Amino acid sequence: MVAPLLDERGLKGWISVHADAPRSWTSEARLALETARAEASALLAANSKRRLPMNGEELRVAAVQTILDELRQALDVQRCTFRRPVLSAYAFPVAFESRAEGINSLLGDFTIIQTGQPVINLLLSKRAQVVQEDCSTASSEPHFHNMLAHYGGMRAQIVTPFIVGDELKGVLSIHELRHTRDWTEEEKKFGAAAAHMIGTLFEQDLG
Repeated sequence: MVAPLLDERGLKGWISVHADAPRSWTSEARLALETARAEASALLAANSKRRLPMNGEELRVAAVQTILDELRQALDVQRCTFRRPVLSAYAFPVAFESRAEGINSLLGDFTIIQTGQPVINLLLSKRAQVVQEDCSTASSEPHFHNMLAHYGGMRAQIVTPFIVGDELKGVLSIHELRHTRDWTEEEKKFGAAAAHMIGTLFEQDLG
């Protein structure tokens, strides 16, 4: 006996029952096969309607947010951001952030132009992490101090580039707003590892 498994798009498979000798199939056997066919068809229909709760891009976003949240809490800082070159009209806006309660958000904030900022210039010229233990003395340029004030009176920071070939693909920033800070080598390496993890996520083709 053979029972086809069909859906609205056609044949999906079949159930076959074989006997090793000629046989007259009873009505009970036919009913059992039909019951199995109906149950299998119902399972196929249910599975065809199942959808994952998130797609690949949503999974990537969740991973980036988790890394930033864990980084901020582990270092006990007030804000961590990841910038990406996603807008032609604005260099490296904040695409993701994690911030403590009461700290202003930089998402969608285009007040401070990144082009020409001392830190960005250092990232591009040195292709290396920029560490500032006392931001107030890191540069005398007025637009740099405007940035510090706008970012909540930032006192110390670690800024790590993610570079692929000759292209700057992302920038991870760790902001200490309360006081100057002597960053340890472990903290610097932790920030660098987070930048690499997040940057690598965006190099993956999720289809």
